[in-house]
Formats: sequence, structure tokens, C-alpha cells
Amino acid sequence: SGEIFVYLLGNDAGLYTSEDFGETWIPLSLQIEDDAITHIAVHPTNNDTITVGTFREDLYQTMDGGKNWIKIAEAGQLK
Repeated sequence: SGEIFVYLLGNDAGLYTSEDFGETWIPLSLQIEDDAITHIAVHPTNNDTITVGTFREDLYQTMDGGKNWIKIAEAGQLK
């Protein structure tokens, strides 16, 4: 698959994906206040399940391809 991810800071902050090697970008409705994404993991058999980790050791997960996100860990502790 040609799917790639990027997390932008600044005015357009948020997580984005591209399915055409960066020609176009789709926002994944995840903005994080005063933190930034350091890791992005896509489930090996279900591309709709994505988990991201942050500098502050929070974990966020979506199971619907990025439409809805839940915080599953805060400061390294599972919720």
C-alpha cells in the first residue's frame, strides 16, 4: 500500500495521511494540545486501526480509519 502518515505542527496542526505517496493529504481529525506525535503504528491486518504515541507518553487509537480517536494511555499509564 502507498499509505503514509505525517503529523504537522503550526496552523495546520494534526495527523494526515496520503494514499498516493504524498500527492494529496487527508486530515485524520487528531489534534493534540501542547504535545506532538512521535510514533505511528498501523495494525498489520486492519488498516482502520491506528495507534499513535506522543512525546508526553500518551497513546491515542482509532478503529475507524481516523474519524474518531480515544486516549488509551496518559503519561505512560493505560486508562
